[in-house]
Amino acid sequence: MVVSLAWRPQAVVSADWIAREIEEIELKASFGGRRPEEWLMAFELMRRGQVCWEPLINEACFVPLDGIQAAFEGLTRPSAQLQFLVCP
Repeated sequence: MVVSLAWRPQAVVSADWIAREIEEIELKASFGGRRPEEWLMAFELMRRGQVCWEPLINEACFVPLDGIQAAFEGLTRPSAQLQFLVCP
């Protein structure tokens, strides 16, 4: 599962998969959750402490309501930011 955007060509090392003796490899990518149950599952995992979310969220992730457009534009350029949280 590809969970990020690569801004440069990435090498795929088949030995990583062959060592697991997998007969068929399927590569999938996601550009966001389309189903509400995916978000509910993610929030529940965070609530239970099964997902360490602290490294994913810092002060730079919080965007004021009037900064949404710039925040979305920023996500289209290479950076370490994954998402942002809108603060009213």
